[in-house]
Amino acid sequence: MARLRGLECGMRINGSSDMSPVRLALRGTLPQPVISRRSSNWTAFTVEFYRSRDVDVVTQCSYHTISVMAGDNCDIYQRRNGKELRATMRAGDVIITPAGPPKHWRFEDEGEFIAVRMSPSFLQRIIDEERGASKRHRDLLDNFQTRDLHIEQLVKRLLGESMTKAYASKIYAEALATELAVHLLRNYCVTNGAVADHGYGLPIYKLRRATEFIEENLREDLTLDRLSEVLAMSPGHFAHAFKTTTGLAPHHYVVERRIDRAEGLLRKTELPIAEIAHRVGFHNQSNFSFAFRRATGVTPRRFREHG
Repeated sequence: MARLRGLECGMRINGSSDMSPVRLALRGTLPQPVISRRSSNWTAFTVEFYRSRDVDVVTQCSYHTISVMAGDNCDIYQRRNGKELRATMRAGDVIITPAGPPKHWRFEDEGEFIAVRMSPSFLQRIIDEERGASKRHRDLLDNFQTRDLHIEQLVKRLLGESMTKAYASKIYAEALATELAVHLLRNYCVTNGAVADHGYGLPIYKLRRATEFIEENLREDLTLDRLSEVLAMSPGHFAHAFKTTTGLAPHHYVVERRIDRAEGLLRKTELPIAEIAHRVGFHNQSNFSFAFRRATGVTPRRFREHG
């Protein structure tokens, strides 16, 4: 993301005014781009890059929004449909917000993220064209924090394409957006209350069950057998489906979540490092320090002193 460091808030590529996403601030102030480019070629989606801080706003958008965190860790609060969620977001974390109901989101630290806003009609067209898919209406589901390497790569490539004036830009961008829509259909949509499961990865309800179980039991011994048992799947099938969906093996995902939890405790508490290691699921301080340094580049003690 080095080439984006000059942006203070955002970059936008969108279509004609009648096709642009309607995004309202019901309370507070929306972050606005300081640098903005528009193209009449892209009509079904927009791509934006943000660098903002001290955000506290209630928004409502007529487009689906797929956001990928791009900078340093950022503590984010979200409230939607009466449900409150908080998480420390790391680079690569994905937030999926369907069009429609208002969303309250808040963060104080500087946050960098890429947002793709996709027209619901564009996603529905992909649903109708998908081979073997029912043409009944399908709903995109909320997902506050997940790891999905495929989404991350597609969103970053869309942003890169928005910054070029090449003749083939429209065709390539539409191909990327179509691939993103197909991935959302296969992994993050439901039909008439039944989750679409095409065998390409974990359906959204199973992914949510797995990640919630991990969050609630980080200090426990989270073996592959135990995780697969929670979802009533074989260990091999679960491991393959989880990695297909998130881009991470279950073990690597668990370690990432433990490191995230540890970073929060190191910042906000004065607990001994050995106690933090125990609370986030490491057998001893030595194993914790090794994993923490491999993930962050510094020891837990140095992180606490300078983080």
